[in-house]
Amino acid sequence: PRRQGSKPLTKRAVELYLKKFFKEFPGLEGTYVNIAASPVDTLGEAQVKRIGAMYSRGSYNPVFRRLSLYHSNIHSIGELRRVLLHELHVHQGLGLYPMDTQKAILESINRTRNTKNPTLQKIWKQVNALYGHENELVQAEEVLAKLAETEPRQRTGLMGALQKVLKVLNDFWRTMNPNAAPTKIELEDMLMGIAKGLRDGKMPGPRPRRDDKRNYVFEDLMDMGDAEQ
Repeated sequence: PRRQGSKPLTKRAVELYLKKFFKEFPGLEGTYVNIAASPVDTLGEAQVKRIGAMYSRGSYNPVFRRLSLYHSNIHSIGELRRVLLHELHVHQGLGLYPMDTQKAILESINRTRNTKNPTLQKIWKQVNALYGHENELVQAEEVLAKLAETEPRQRTGLMGALQKVLKVLNDFWRTMNPNAAPTKIELEDMLMGIAKGLRDGKMPGPRPRRDDKRNYVFEDLMDMGDAEQ
């Protein structure tokens, strides 16, 4: 929904922050960016009404490597960063993995639908409401993209020590449950690996295209590099 009493970012403010973001993550250089006031300016009023995108903040087209941002729906730099993490670290960043690995990742995330983790439960609820009409692997990718908005990162001090303990416990649990759905910790590790790859200048390769029923088609295309774990 539209925020009350808060000013949206100007196009210039978005442009300035994008320069900082691409400098921080040089692997994303070359992304074509279209900045418009609202989705109507890009998609047209009829299309926006049809897909319910009036308050969309952004979207990413992997076929054309094109990011669209709608600055009248973005009200802070923090909100803009979350949009960029969502659209670019996941919808583009998964291209750091080979195509077959991308498919395996999304299939594993799809198995978290019945998770007991409250954060993932909340995200799945949001995704089901917004993307319930989409293919299950598309939904799984949106779950990862929503989690990316929290920007998981390595902690220091006491929180860092706790994070390491939790990871050790998680790794032990994984040895006992090798076929279980990925945990929140494992998904966060994956996102940190993608962020590191992009920060180190690794450029994502191709993402799957959609067929006429909007399902992903994982074609065997040349791999452009793997994300570091």
